[in-house]
Amino acid sequence: MKEIAYSFAIIGDVISVEPYGEGHINKSGFLRAASGGITEKEVELLPYSAYLMTIECGMRFLTDYLCGDTYFITKYAEHNLVRVRTQLKLASEMEKKFGIIS
Repeated sequence: MKEIAYSFAIIGDVISVEPYGEGHINKSGFLRAASGGITEKEVELLPYSAYLMTIECGMRFLTDYLCGDTYFITKYAEHNLVRVRTQLKLASEMEKKFGIIS
């Protein structure tokens, strides 16, 4: 079960949720791929895992920016800072939709 939970966390950043009728989100692509190998609690936490991965990525961009842009390739001086702001905006939008996607 640890392996499934770990895989679940790793692919959290590539989960795509699409509107599927009023107040529902189509998560079936991931669930089909998981083939019933995840718990009901893990399914419940799918939206939160995507949110968490978004915040984590933003923190990584910020850390890289503060350390002199040594990890992520940048095209201009504040590229990673722009990425941080984008990730935080996305996380904010996700927070607003938690009632819909959970």
